Amino acid sequence: MNQLLATIYHGTASSDVAPLPYGLREDASGKWLFEEICCQQGVMQEREYFGLRYLEHEMLSSPTKRWIDLTRNLSSQLKHTYPRQVSFRVKHYPADPLVDLRLPKSHYLLYHQLRRDLISGRLVVQTDVLVRLAALVVQVELGDISAQEPLETSVKNDKHQYLREFRVLHNQTERLESLIIKEHEKLENFLPSEAASELIHLASSLDTYGIDPIRVKTKAYGSRHIHLGLTHQGVAEFIGNRRQKLYPW
Repeated sequence: MNQLLATIYHGTASSDVAPLPYGLREDASGKWLFEEICCQQGVMQEREYFGLRYLEHEMLSSPTKRWIDLTRNLSSQLKHTYPRQVSFRVKHYPADPLVDLRLPKSHYLLYHQLRRDLISGRLVVQTDVLVRLAALVVQVELGDISAQEPLETSVKNDKHQYLREFRVLHNQTERLESLIIKEHEKLENFLPSEAASELIHLASSLDTYGIDPIRVKTKAYGSRHIHLGLTHQGVAEFIGNRRQKLYPW
């Protein structure tokens, strides 16, 4: 019997990874593994929002991210995947997540997916919104700023240095950390559930929410590269970090 290591990502750090080994038959389908994991995660009723992702390693090519085809045999899809791992991720981001998602576990998984999108740089926004999102993450995971203990050694004698070892953003500079701390102060006494709900609500209103950009070249902009992405609204076209057009479904 072949062995597949199905890795379920709940967050961004290695401590948040819960690897689940599955013994697979040669004829096991993508649907079988997907439903096994949905049942294990307790989101079978809302499985339409999730999917299984893997990295394909073709010879002489860069690794390519792909979604498991639920109708096809797993062994044929993963033959170029080393190690043989898949990741349980949000595939279809709900338009109004606080209404569309009824299961608490689905909210939990969406929060962590947005956390990943922040730290990977996929969720691109203006600085003030970025800082608010980051502060909400800090409130969810570390709690009130009054509960944080300052480091004893600090060149600038800052009162709070607790973000030094806590990664929230893709490009986390000292300036951004200072802004995040100031914003975090405003969230005193926010419950983790309240902060997580605000983050989900705020993120879902952004142009880059749920976008997995594809880089393309077009003559329409003087052969410049642009990015296209699929959303619940339609196909979005981006130049740099700005959405230029939306082609509704």
